Amino acid sequence: MNISHLICAENIEPSPPDDSICENEDSYLTELRKRTPRRVRRLTPGIEASYMKKIFEVTKYPSVETRLEIAKRFGIHPRKVQIWFQNRRASEHREQTKANASATLEHH
Repeated sequence: MNISHLICAENIEPSPPDDSICENEDSYLTELRKRTPRRVRRLTPGIEASYMKKIFEVTKYPSVETRLEIAKRFGIHPRKVQIWFQNRRASEHREQTKANASATLEHH
């Protein structure tokens, strides 16, 4: 089982399981979750989101220059902008898939 998604903070390595504490993988994961601090999730403020939504309407794949401009304007890392667009595309795809599935059910 891959537990890399549980390691959220930088420079924190999981300690190897101690047989006296953890007899199986589930209890090891429980112990790991207790010891590993979670990264605080940052919500995109409304003004940033509305600005990026307008750009998303124009292009779903903004150029590097556009991402850099957005990042500079709001003082965030360009990677965060890239992830926002990636998540938005995934969300749109999920919504379209749901709509197509419900349309298919209505026709049958």
